[in-house]
Order: sequence, then C-alpha cells, then structure tokens
Amino acid sequence: MVSIPHISARQVYREEPAQYRSILADNPTLLITWWATGCSLFIILARCFGRYVRTMRLFRDDQWMLLSILPLLLRLSLAHVVLKYGTNNTQTDLLSEEEIRRREIGSGVVLALRVSFTVYVWIQKFCITEFYQRLTTQFWKGVYDVGLKIVRWSLLVTATASIISIFVECQPFNHYCMFDPSALVSR
Repeated sequence: MVSIPHISARQVYREEPAQYRSILADNPTLLITWWATGCSLFIILARCFGRYVRTMRLFRDDQWMLLSILPLLLRLSLAHVVLKYGTNNTQTDLLSEEEIRRREIGSGVVLALRVSFTVYVWIQKFCITEFYQRLTTQFWKGVYDVGLKIVRWSLLVTATASIISIFVECQPFNHYCMFDPSALVSR
C-alpha cells in the first residue's frame, strides 16, 4: 500500500518568491500552448464542418461550439503575453525596471487569462447540455427537462462562482499585479 505524504499549506504557498526564470525558459510551454489550442480549434472546426456537410445545417450545440472559439483564441493570445512578459512571482534582484514593468503587465493579464479559460470550459459544458437535449427530446420529455434546467442553472451558478473566486483570491488586489513594494525598496 502506498502512503501519501501530508503536504501543509506552508509547503504549497511559499513566503519567498520563486527562483528567477528567464522568459526563454518558457518557450517550450508557449509552443505546447499553441499546439494544444491549434488541435482544439481543428477538432471544433472539423466537428462543425462534418455536421454541416452531413446534414446541411448546424444545431444549437454546434453553434455553441463555434462560439467557444472566441474565448479559446482569447486565452491563447493572453497566454502568449503572459509567457512572453512573465509574472511578478519571481525574485526582483535580477530584474531591470523594464522587466519589472513587463512582468507587472503579465501578472495583470493572468486574471483575464483565467476568466477566458473559465468561460471556454463552461461554454463547452453548456454545449454538452444542448447535445443531451437534442439527443433525448424525441423520447423523453418530462423529468428530463426539469433535470436539464437544474443542470444548466447550476452551470451558470458555478461559472459565476468560479469567476468571482478568480478575483477574490487576489488579496490585497493591487499586490496581485504589482511587485511587493518592500521587495523593490530593498534592491
């Protein structure tokens, strides 16, 4: 039997900033981000194109799927900025003033990146409910409609809660995007 070691909150959330990491060190992550987004985009477009060729129309779940391309591409562009600019989660003694400014911009963009990813994921979930509705509408109406409404409302509530939690975790909020002023003074 494998024992799982206990990890305390102190081990997860460090007091000191992460070691300095050059922007070039993030290029493999940037490449994977572009590759994964390209694959997702291909799958979405192939799905909708195949549906249209087969039936000569797009259903509502296809339309939701096409709509999900917008937050997907927004997420890619924001991730590109974050990976090229970096974030403020690093040691400041090796950074120039320009690098600090860029990393503060990157840290601010992280919030928009998280929101765009949340929107993308919840559009995908809602798309599945549209597919279920189309799949079962012919033979099962009563209880299923109530259950589907409950699922859709819970998707709306959890999406809203997820977006709120993105901003609530940033306490104090102005330190999320900026370097700790005490760290800059000690330089």
